[in-house]
Amino acid sequence: MFDYFTKRALVLLSVLATPVAVAGPAEAVPINTVHCGRHYDNMDWQGPIDADNTFLDAIFITINVGGDDIRSDTGVSAEITFRKVFNQTPITTTAVVTSGPHPNDSNFFGKIPMGSRADDLNSLISPSGIDKIEIFSTSSGSTDPFSTSDNWNMDSISVQYAQINDPSALKPLFWGSGQPWLHRFKKYCDNESGEGGPRWAAISPRVGQR
Repeated sequence: MFDYFTKRALVLLSVLATPVAVAGPAEAVPINTVHCGRHYDNMDWQGPIDADNTFLDAIFITINVGGDDIRSDTGVSAEITFRKVFNQTPITTTAVVTSGPHPNDSNFFGKIPMGSRADDLNSLISPSGIDKIEIFSTSSGSTDPFSTSDNWNMDSISVQYAQINDPSALKPLFWGSGQPWLHRFKKYCDNESGEGGPRWAAISPRVGQR
C-alpha cells in the first residue's frame, strides 16, 4: 500500500514539474510486426521502453503511400492497445487516420488524442505503456460495379508522440520501411508467401518483457 501511494505521489510531482528531456533507448530496438503475407519489414522502436516521467498527449502517424495509390471510398484507421500508469489492464482505442484518396508516392498524416491529463492521475499513459499499434484498411474502394477491391502499398510509417507538458514537440516512437513495400493492404488475407492483407501491426519490445 505504501509503495502504491508513493508511486502516485512521485508521478504527480513529475506531472507538475518543469518538463525535462527524457531520452529513449541509447540505440533503436528492432521490433516485431504481425500481418498476412511476406515480411519485408525493417522496423525500429525509438521511444522509451521503460517507464519514465513523460505522459502522452497524442499519437501522430505518418504513412508513405508507395507505387499503388489509395482510391476513393477506402479508409485507413489505427487501433492502439495500451496500458495506463495506474491500470495495467490492456485498453484499445480506434481512430480514423485518413478517408483517402491518396496518389502514388504521397504521404498522409493523422493525430490520435490519448487523453492523459495533469489533473487526473488515473488518465496518465506513458510512451512505454503502448503495447501495439495496428493499421487497417476498410471499404472496397470501388468506384463502379466493374472496379475491383482497392489494394495499396504502405512503403513506410513513422509514429511519434507529444507529451502533455510539451504538446508542440514531437518525439519518435517507432519507424519502419520495406522493399518492395512495408506492407501491401488488400481486402483479403494472403498466406505467408503472398502479398499482404487488410491489417498490419507493430508490437512494442516491452510486450515480451511483461
